Amino acid sequence: MAQQGLLQNFSKIFVWHLLPKHWRVPQIFYASATWRFDTVLSQFILEMPEGAHQLKRGEFMSELDMWNILAGFMSGNAIWFLAYVVATWLGFRMTNNIYMDGSAPIVGKILVSLYCLSVSAFMYMLIVNTNGLFRDVAAGLKTVGQTGELSAAAQAFIEQASDAPSMNPIQVVFVVSIIIMQLLQVWMRKTD
Repeated sequence: MAQQGLLQNFSKIFVWHLLPKHWRVPQIFYASATWRFDTVLSQFILEMPEGAHQLKRGEFMSELDMWNILAGFMSGNAIWFLAYVVATWLGFRMTNNIYMDGSAPIVGKILVSLYCLSVSAFMYMLIVNTNGLFRDVAAGLKTVGQTGELSAAAQAFIEQASDAPSMNPIQVVFVVSIIIMQLLQVWMRKTD
């Protein structure tokens, strides 16, 4: 019952207080929307067996748990990478317009340069975090291998990812080439 009260309070905050005033709905709809939100969330949480969401003391994660962690994080990383590709494309559009125009103000060039550098920094951090994730999952799989048998795929993953650098040379070339191409378009004059 305490969980249901917590869920109701959370849904009231979520449905009513966090929404801008022009998105708020009449109280009648609000009550039914709150009930639906509570019902869905409470069915998900309350129907789970006791302790299903955490390991008990002395229990270990399985190989499948480690693969699931990797898959979950890689799904999120794929979405972020796609966002950075779109942001990089937008950066190339801006730098191309500056290059083709030739008379862009210095403030515009500085702002576009800062944008391109920040997108490249975000992409750099995503790559570093992804490679760190590979190392962490490989370390987790090693630990799982101490308590049980690992598949050939897990053993191959451990061999490849255990000593992965923060960025390999190909990844460095990829990010640095984007920076150089974009900044050259901003700061070089077009030759007619």
